[in-house]
Amino acid sequence: MRDEEWIGEGALQGFVLLAKDHRIASRPLEARAIYQHDARVIVFARGDLTAARMGDLCLEFGEKIREIALARGPFVYSLAAHGLVRKRLNAP
Repeated sequence: MRDEEWIGEGALQGFVLLAKDHRIASRPLEARAIYQHDARVIVFARGDLTAARMGDLCLEFGEKIREIALARGPFVYSLAAHGLVRKRLNAP
């Protein structure tokens, strides 16, 4: 399944999407899918994180992630050891 497809499907289901590819906000097809479907996306700032480290980050910043999850999309936040930062979405 292409990125723009799972983004659309996940957003339609009301999910907050987690992605390992931090460039998703800047790629035209993916950014357009995020924008068109009002997707709420959290990406890991580093692609080389282990599953355990990704889980630790989600637990560490769980309260902020819950706050973000209540907001209306479209948006992409980057999650790293220093916290969450909103990314610029390469869409209209």
